[in-house]
Amino acid sequence: MLLIFLIQAIVRVTLYPLFIALYLLKVAPFYARASFERRNYHDEGCRPFARFGKKAHCVFHFSSEGEFEQIRPLSDELISLGKNIELIFTSPSVEHKVIEYYQANRENVRYLRLPLMIYFPLLSRQNIIAWSSANKMMMVRYDFFPELLYLGSKMSEFILFSATVKSSRMKEDSIEELRLPKIKRYIYSMFTKIICATTQDYEVINKDLDKDKLVHPIELRMLQINTRQHLFRKHPLYEELNRALSLYDYNDRICLAQTWPIEMPFFDDVHFCEQMMAGELFVFMAPHVLKEENVENLVQLIKSTCPKLPIHMLTKETIDNGKLDVFVNDFQATPGLVICTLKGVLCEIYPYFSKVFVGGGHGKGIHSVLEPFVAGAQIFCGPNVKRSTEYDTIIKLGVEIGVINEMKDGYDIMKSTSANKMANELISDMIEESEIAKRKLIALLTN
Repeated sequence: MLLIFLIQAIVRVTLYPLFIALYLLKVAPFYARASFERRNYHDEGCRPFARFGKKAHCVFHFSSEGEFEQIRPLSDELISLGKNIELIFTSPSVEHKVIEYYQANRENVRYLRLPLMIYFPLLSRQNIIAWSSANKMMMVRYDFFPELLYLGSKMSEFILFSATVKSSRMKEDSIEELRLPKIKRYIYSMFTKIICATTQDYEVINKDLDKDKLVHPIELRMLQINTRQHLFRKHPLYEELNRALSLYDYNDRICLAQTWPIEMPFFDDVHFCEQMMAGELFVFMAPHVLKEENVENLVQLIKSTCPKLPIHMLTKETIDNGKLDVFVNDFQATPGLVICTLKGVLCEIYPYFSKVFVGGGHGKGIHSVLEPFVAGAQIFCGPNVKRSTEYDTIIKLGVEIGVINEMKDGYDIMKSTSANKMANELISDMIEESEIAKRKLIALLTN
């Protein structure tokens, strides 16, 4: 591993001047990535613990927001025990969440954007080996870059959380035919403990690795989701949004979450649109991409088939300018579709909807179905579910997820699908099991 690490380090140091030149010339996407990584130089939260004569107890690596939410119950617990933690993340999509987390725990948290382009070994904030002072490490799922693996190899505990055999290239459906690819087998062998994403993953990985390393699936994210959903009643948005929600029976509320333009044929159903305009159905849509041009594109696609449908935009400006009551009054006067572009509230509002369509399944793959599952909603999605371990987990529990192949049939499928009455009992049991599993992991990380 050391040899691989040294080779990649030499290559990247050699390319360092080129990447800086591309950054100065503002060549996309080099400019965007380099700008993201350069913020390590300036952020106070990136200052290593060693500078203050302190050490971290554990370093966590994750790629995006979903992975951060998976390990967050562990980091919360370690901080409550007075431990210092380090967070290394890959994607800009989780940056705001990490910074918020640091602001709430400034004495015990440091963070670093993983330097992929402007890695330089002499700069501690662009070299994770020099930056980290932890003696235990947990990685979530993937991003097996050589420097991360080398850092982990130096730790007393190197844990992989939510390990999966799934990939976009995997074609075999039968568990008997699945095996770990050789490169993944080599990577997984470096970890002291591997916590599998699903029972299927455990069975496949168990064929190639020492069983003593493997841990059956642990779903910690349910704890974080459950906490966020219960705390929403304290959110400033809750009171006014509840005014609109209370006009409708729970069974008459639908959430279209993480939607994409390809999913807008949902609104081809004339009866669906008429029910919204008649105030008989409350539909709340949260696009996956919140950029103004994308939202405008969605609006145009909806208007092309439902030109008379009133569309009410719930935006950050609505909240900041104190116009939430105006928004609710307008909606009551002219019922229609609500499109929400607020960040960080989708998970929290799922409990207020009986039916949730999760987008992405008509493209690369569905987004998180665990959040609406914990909320007790009936879940629907597109057909591309092959990479979702969350989908596999829910289906194996015997809870149905409705698959909508043609979006124009979406509403008909939703209203004709019966709820699973056992779901709430299953959710309570899983949350209790997750809490017990968390305690075991904390013991492993603190011993």
